[in-house]
Amino acid sequence: MANAAVPLDAQPFLVFQGDLWESDGQLKKLRNLINDFFLMNNRPSSVEIDKVMKVVVSWSVTEDRHIHLRTFEVTVEGGVAVLSQEGKLVVEELGPHAEFVLRRESFAEEDLFKKATHVPKPKKKKQNKNVEYDNLGNKRGKLYLDRQNLKALPFRKRKMISKGETREGGEIIGHTKNEDEFAR
Repeated sequence: MANAAVPLDAQPFLVFQGDLWESDGQLKKLRNLINDFFLMNNRPSSVEIDKVMKVVVSWSVTEDRHIHLRTFEVTVEGGVAVLSQEGKLVVEELGPHAEFVLRRESFAEEDLFKKATHVPKPKKKKQNKNVEYDNLGNKRGKLYLDRQNLKALPFRKRKMISKGETREGGEIIGHTKNEDEFAR
């Protein structure tokens, strides 16, 4: 125990032993609280044996509702690659070890507890099509447009405007008053 080389940031591997963890309502809620305390809502997506199996915390419950806590360090002799063949696991008790009795509990009512532990579904992020980011972080994308109908362009109207079409009241469209005075 004196030469235990467990890193400080190692997350423990939790083991819950006993049928009461699943069947008893109060113990089921206690197990959820213990999981939240140790894992801090960081559920690992993948498991690496050499990192996870450093510290094993065993929570055992007996029929008379006594809870036993034991902490172990697990080391693999010969490395992780040897484990799949004929490696040897060495288990040492680290401490702390304790015994608890769940006497009084005051959990929230069932509907309030469900509301408090509800995890909403994550919103799907709208995926931008044809958008990429290069190595420098610049946003690049392709923009697709319909072909422009060149037959529908208003060429004639532009010629009329450039000649100076007149409206009622003598106002000339396409020119300002200064341009009209300059032209005279």
